[in-house]
Order: sequence, then structure tokens, then C-alpha cells
Amino acid sequence: REPRTADCVCLTDVTALRITYEDFWELLDIKPRLALGVIQVLSSRLDEALITLRDLNAKVDASVV
Repeated sequence: REPRTADCVCLTDVTALRITYEDFWELLDIKPRLALGVIQVLSSRLDEALITLRDLNAKVDASVV
């Protein structure tokens, strides 16, 4: 697995944690409610991406006509 990067800006003091890939999956196994939260966030992101793709596709179709 290749490392991923992300940027963020905090408005207050923050404590950030870094966990390994294996520890992340173990944590989800131990804490099913956390897994549900992750699923909810990912499904929301997928919904937003699909809406964006639909809107872009509509714009492309409109410009081709």
C-alpha cells in the first residue's frame, strides 16, 4: 500500500493520531460502531461523487448539442 497524504487546517488545538493499516482494521473489528460510522462517511462521499459526475455529464451533454 502506498502512503496517502492529506492536508487540513485546524481552528483550535488538535491531537492527531496515526495508526497503521493493520491497526485500523483491527480497531474496526473491535469497535463495530466505529465501522458503521466509517461506512456512513464513505457512502456519503460516494453519493456526493456520483452527483458531481451526473452534473458534469449533463454539462458535457449540453455542450455537445
